[in-house]
Order: sequence, then C-alpha cells, then structure tokens
Amino acid sequence: MIHKGEAIQALCPTAEWTMDGDDLEWLSEDIDQPSEEAIIRKQAEMQYEREIKVYQQQRKIAYPSRDEQLDMMYWDKINDTTTWQDEIDRIKTLFPKVEVDSTLKQEKSDEAWNNILLQRYTKAVERLAMHQLSVEKEATADTTEVIQLDPLVDPSITETLVTNRGEPRVARLPATITYIDGDGEEIEIDNPIVVKDEAERAEAQAVVDSTPQAVIDIYEA
Repeated sequence: MIHKGEAIQALCPTAEWTMDGDDLEWLSEDIDQPSEEAIIRKQAEMQYEREIKVYQQQRKIAYPSRDEQLDMMYWDKINDTTTWQDEIDRIKTLFPKVEVDSTLKQEKSDEAWNNILLQRYTKAVERLAMHQLSVEKEATADTTEVIQLDPLVDPSITETLVTNRGEPRVARLPATITYIDGDGEEIEIDNPIVVKDEAERAEAQAVVDSTPQAVIDIYEA
C-alpha cells in the first residue's frame, strides 16, 4: 500500500515536512499543505498505477535471458521452427499489457475518499444515537420476551422462560453545577460533563450534515 508520505512527496515534491506516525508537521510556509482528501486520493491513484505496472516486472522475470533467446533464434533458423516466437507469445499472453484507465483511476480515488467519509458518518450516527445527557430519557415500556426452552436438551424442562427488557427512566444532568473554591465561596459553572456531551454531539451532527448524499446512500444500503 502506498504510504501517506509517498503521496505527499508526489503532490509537493519541493516541500519540507516531517511525519511521526500519521501526524504531519508542515514546514514549508511558501507551499500550501495538501488537504487530507488530496492525500487520500493521491494514495489511491498511485496504488492503482503501481498495480497496473506489476505486469512489467512479471514479464521481465518470465522472459528467458538474452543468451537463451539468442540460442532459441539460432536453432529456430537452423530447424525452421518458431520456438523463440512461441515462448515470447506465451509470456505476453500470460502477463498481458495493461494500460492506465483514467475512468477506473478516478473511481479508485472516489472509493478511497468515500470510505473515509463513510467511516466518519457511521461513527457520527452512532454518537448521535446515544442518550443526550441534558435531556431526560423516559422509561420504555416493558417488552416481554418468551424463550421456549428445549426439553430435548434437558427433559426436566417443561416451562418457558419469560424476561422483561424495559429500560428505566434516566434523569437529565443539570446544565450547571456548584463547587466551592479555595476561598470557600460557591461558584456556579457549566456542567463539564454536559458541555463535553453537547460538543461531541455538535461535532457528530456537523459530520452528518456535511456528508455527501452518495455516501449516505452507501450507509443506508
């Protein structure tokens, strides 16, 4: 797989930067840092081009050596045979030449970026589905699940097992809390737990709102 650094080098060959794992530090003030999308797309395009060129190396390894080919040609001329041509044709058929398809290359680029967006969208939807801490959650009605126990497993079993799976009420957390500072004074501040919850929900909602419909369609499918 093409490394992120290879894609950055291809996009900005004269730029200076360092990378620690996936953390990129851009050092060239006179060159714009490529966006994450540009890097992801470039990785996919370079990977596609590398896979296309694999046949070249496969052919190179499969071809007889220069001396072997000259020997084949010599005996073909002497014996009026086509050994050399047959061997070359066989290798070319085994490892056919493949050209870069610009349409397929674009599809690979789109797929790579859409996969990133899909992962983020999925995570955001899951986050929004979690209970909002500043809102009271009402208890759900009990739902009865009847499980028929198998008498073949245990002949002594003659009854069914009934379980209730209703969820209890969850009270909302207060928007503010009071604490006593070093001077013994009471200070009211925003509840940090609620603040964190609301910030995460806002971030998740922003992801959902910015996700292209094509990616949403993939998720819903």
